[in-house]
Amino acid sequence: MDTGFSPGLCSGDPDGNSLFFAFREQSALLNGTEDRLSLPRFSQIKPFLPQGVSLFCLGSVESRPVFCLDPFADAFIPETEALHYHKMRISRALPLPEAGWLYTAWHLWSWYRRNRHCGLCGSGTAFSATERALVCTKCGQPFYPVISPAVIVAITCGDYLLQVSTTYGEKNRFALVAGYVEAGETLEHAVRREAMEETGLELKNLEYLGNQPWGFSGALMFAFHAEADRHAPLTLQESEIAAARWIHRKDLPMGDNPVSVSYSLIEQFLNGKW
Repeated sequence: MDTGFSPGLCSGDPDGNSLFFAFREQSALLNGTEDRLSLPRFSQIKPFLPQGVSLFCLGSVESRPVFCLDPFADAFIPETEALHYHKMRISRALPLPEAGWLYTAWHLWSWYRRNRHCGLCGSGTAFSATERALVCTKCGQPFYPVISPAVIVAITCGDYLLQVSTTYGEKNRFALVAGYVEAGETLEHAVRREAMEETGLELKNLEYLGNQPWGFSGALMFAFHAEADRHAPLTLQESEIAAARWIHRKDLPMGDNPVSVSYSLIEQFLNGKW
């Protein structure tokens, strides 16, 4: 699914209706309460801009430039009566287009923050004037936004879907098998390896379904469907997987993050695609 956020170079000044992204640590500044959230506009932000900090154009949405504070600065926008910082995971409560825009803005902003210094010589970096990149001010080495390929797979057996709960996530929160692609792997090999490592299952009838940028973790998620024998023993990777279960279609709850490709895979299963 395309987020509709164009990360190319942009210029210009914000008007009152321009989208403005503000982050602090692992949180984003949003309008409203948890049951009704939206992205801030520049007219709300302008009275609270810190002195001496320039604005930065992150990209564009629907051909309109969107802005944030200079990512190299350590300043932040304070909370107001209407605007509050929320942990990034709360973005699942945003409408579909806005959630995708927020994930992409976070991806870019956090990448800039982590690359204020050159990884080769340690000197400072500067924004490139010709492309979406950072350039070392001393050795000239360019750096580009890091995008990590990852895979996610809906593993089914008839009317059953396999779900796993990780050791590092929310307790008793079940999801699909997923993981990052390693150096030298094809996407298909990564899917089979992740399934074998996490559950001990061998996959068959592997099918590629699509992909989705996932700026929350800086990933590009490649989605698959595969089949496995639900009667085969499950061998869990104890360092990462706390539990695994085969759940019948009629007992499967819908996910709570409709912007995610995981939600789409579960929705397809519930609608009888497999």
